[in-house]
Parts: sequence; structure tokens; C-alpha cells
Amino acid sequence: MENAFQIYVGIDLAVVAAHQAWVLDDRLKKIGEKAFEPSAGSIQAFVEWLHELAAGRPIAVGLEAPHGAVVEALLERGVAVFHINPKQVDRFRDRETVSGAKDDRRDARVLARALCTDFDCFHEVQAAAPEIVRLRELSRERDDLLGDLGAAANRLRDQLTRYYPQALRLCPAASAPWFWEVLELAPTPEEAVHLELERVKAILKRRRITKRKPKEVIHVLKEQPVKVAAGLTEACRGHVRRLTAILATTHKALREVETHLAAELEKLRQPVEGDQGKAEHRDAEILLSMPGVGEIVGATVLSEAAEALRARDYTRLRTLAGIAPVTKASGLRRHSGGRKQGGGRGQRKAQVVMRRACSPRLRNALHHWAAVAAQWDPAAKAHYKALTEAGQTRGRALRGVADRLLRILFAALKSGKLYDPGHQAKSPYAAAAIAA
Repeated sequence: MENAFQIYVGIDLAVVAAHQAWVLDDRLKKIGEKAFEPSAGSIQAFVEWLHELAAGRPIAVGLEAPHGAVVEALLERGVAVFHINPKQVDRFRDRETVSGAKDDRRDARVLARALCTDFDCFHEVQAAAPEIVRLRELSRERDDLLGDLGAAANRLRDQLTRYYPQALRLCPAASAPWFWEVLELAPTPEEAVHLELERVKAILKRRRITKRKPKEVIHVLKEQPVKVAAGLTEACRGHVRRLTAILATTHKALREVETHLAAELEKLRQPVEGDQGKAEHRDAEILLSMPGVGEIVGATVLSEAAEALRARDYTRLRTLAGIAPVTKASGLRRHSGGRKQGGGRGQRKAQVVMRRACSPRLRNALHHWAAVAAQWDPAAKAHYKALTEAGQTRGRALRGVADRLLRILFAALKSGKLYDPGHQAKSPYAAAAIAA
């Protein structure tokens, strides 16, 4: 990364309190510091102050979070912004003091000095395209709604176990929309006695439920109720009615988000006109052509790894997704067998462990991508089989499959061509699968 800046700014971002900024020149001399509130007016005033202080000299700003109002304001005014992993900042802090002292002013100074002296440790923040921003927010909102649905369904199940356990035989997880509708009609065993068959039949038909029959649903709900303390049924009834309303509303919002997400993804799939007037495939279309990639995995990878995809940086993406392992080779390590025959000491052996510092959303996306590909794609299936037969665990084998899929993806991105199963059939893994 080329360093042509003369002003280096470290910003320690706060959630509620004031942000702290520290400004150095290219000789590590302090030329200013400023605390500013996390409000629109204060942030704009800080950007103006920074430009006045720089007096036309190129500015580089270093911080830990690559997003937020401060980042957007700086990018809008043409200021170069760079981010770094907080764990690395912790190591740079130890370089300045061994006492473990920590405060906002110190952290801002550490960021500014590290940006000046160790520029290559930082990654540049680039403004994402509007469609990528929308896709990222929709993808994250979908995950939040799924979490809310799971939490509310667990609460509903807990309430039903207290006074209405037979209802959970119809839906043990209490997570099906048709089950919520039935509970709205019969939230207690006493009300289930008057439940009409036609109303249950209409719910099952509308929801396209074939595993449960209307008579079976009514028969289960009308079973002998458990004896509970006086007043408990009435109290739980109100709780269940409110929970089913929350679940129905959240489920509707989830479906709306998924519809908008699919529409945004379809826009990204449309070919674009190249420099010579020829339509070229876009990254979204190439990614979605890969085996095992659906709308959810595709949207997550496109939005969470936009910079790595744009830069065609395979190494960075496999690191962000936790696919690249961590090697620890320090000192003398022995084989598990201890001393070798003849009394000699064991050989040096590096320890390879799973990478923990990564994006959880990308890790989950690539895990599901590899799992689906290993089930349906012949080459991925053969690769997964070879890794598991070699003694690797399921998780480690799936990371190996994901690594192979990433290499294929970046080859396709660089060539601008869609995934070709016929071309991949020539690989040794696919040949082994066909032979088997």
C-alpha cells in the first residue's frame, strides 16, 4: 500500500461519550487534538477543523470500525480512511506502555502513530455502492428477525409447557405459522373443546400443511388437560396471545425483507455494458452460478466481503471468513507419540488451529455453502469424502471444501465467466466421484 500522506489522524470512537482525535505530521509531531460529540453538527465541525489544520496536505485517518457516521462524513469530504483490527491496536498500545494503562486520548494517539509507522497494517475503507449497502442492511436485518423469531418461539414453547403441553405434540418447536394461528383460535384446553373442524381445515389448507390432518389437530388439543394452579391458565393465556401476535408480525416482516433482498440481488445479477459495448457478467451473477450458493449465502458474501471481491483478494476473503487456518510453530513441538524408537527426540511439528478472529456472518455463510455443495456437487462431494477419510473432522473438511470453492470463484471472477460444471468435471475430485 503506497503511503503518500502528510497528516495522520487517529480517532477513538465512542458510543455515547465524545469521540477523541489525535493529529500528527509525518515526523510524528503532534499538531492537534480534539474531542467532539457523536452528533451531526459536531462531526461536520470536526471535519472542517481537520481540513483547516491540514492546510491542503493529504490526510489519512485511522480507526477501528470501518463504518459509522464519522467514517461516512470523512469519505464524503474526500478524506482517506483506514481501519485496523482492535486486537492489533491492543498490541500497538503495548508498544507504547507496558503498564496496561488505557484511555481515549491514549488510544487516539496510538492509532495515529501506528498509521504513520505501520501503514501496511491498515486497510483502506472505500464507499460501497448503494446497491451493496441496501443488500447488506437487508441481509443483516433478516438475521436479526430470525433471531427475534427464535427467541419468541422459545418463550411460547416455555409457556405452553406450563399449562398446555399436549399442544407441543403438534409442533415441538412452536415455530410454525400455522401453529400460531391455531393457538389464536384455541389458546387454552377449555377453548379447544369448542374448536371447529372447518376453521382448522382452512388454516392447514392455506398454509399448505399436509403432515397434520384437521381431525388429528383437534383430537390432540382436546386431550385431558393437566391440572395447574388456580389463575395460571388465564395468565398464560394472555401471554400466549401476545406472543403469537408478536410471532405473526415478525414473520410477516421477515417475508417482506426476504422479498426485498431477492429483488436487490436480481438487480445485481443484471449484466453491465463493458468498455467495448459488450455485456459482461457481474460479480453477483458469477457467485450465484457456483454450486451450493443460494440467495441468502450469495447476499451475505456479496455484502460482507464487498471490498475483498472488488479487489479480487482471495487471501483476504479466506481470512475474513475464517477459512484460512492459524499456524503456531514456536519452540520444540513433539509428535503425540513422544520419543521415537531408538531414544531420539521427537521432530518439530507446527500446530494448525481454526481461525477464530473472523466475520461470524461470513463464516456461517461459507459453512452452509460448503455443506450444500458437498451434498450435491460431485467434485465437492469427492473432496469432502477425501478429507474426512484422511481423518479430518466435519468442520475442518467443510472449510477445506469452502477453500476450494473460493479458489474456483476467484478464478471465475478474474476471467469474467460463469461457473462451468463441465470444466470442473475434468478435475481429479470430480473424476473420482464419477468413478465411484
